This record gives sequence, structure tokens and C-alpha cells, in this order.
Amino acid sequence: MVKPRNTLVLVKLVPQATRVVGSIVQTTTHDEFAEADVIAVGPGSGEVAGSHSETFDLKPGQRVLLLAKQPGPGGTLKLAGIPVADATNTFHLFEQARIVAIVSEPAVN
Repeated sequence: MVKPRNTLVLVKLVPQATRVVGSIVQTTTHDEFAEADVIAVGPGSGEVAGSHSETFDLKPGQRVLLLAKQPGPGGTLKLAGIPVADATNTFHLFEQARIVAIVSEPAVN
């Protein structure tokens, strides 16, 4: 029996900077890793009987480093997340397992 999963995280990708090497301007969009701001976090997954729960320490407002791209056809990298857009923003859904590190905690007001 397949265990149900609800380990998705909704993030907004941080725009990538550019690097200047001599007179060559190189964008960093080809990198596998990306910084993103966490918007919402799924509750984790659990066994059907409810005896085991897989949860994560992610919270909305954190900035994370995630494995954003995966190999595609011909060796090119493609975005691994699912784009979700509203009227003004584009967000992406990723499996929480793609989170490599928490870069910063949310600001405390």
C-alpha cells in the first residue's frame, strides 16, 4: 500500500543575481540550487494508521536553499517545482525533501 504524502512547500523563488567575469555577464539561472522564501508548508505525511508522522521544521517567512532544478532531456536542467500563479505573483510547489538548508529565520515583529 502506498503511503499518502503531503510534504509540499509553497515558495517564491528569489531572483537570481548576475555574475560579471571580465566582460562576460553570466546569469546564475543555470545553477541547480536556488534561494526561496517559504510561503506555506504542508503538514507532513503519516502512516495510514496515524502511528508515524513525518514533519519538517519549515515555517512561512523562512528563506531556504533548495535543489530547484533536475536533469532534463539532453542534459539540460529544468525547474523541478510546479508553478502556481495568482494575479501578481508566481509561486512554486516543491517536495520538502528538496530543501537543502534554512538560510534565515523569519523576522520577528
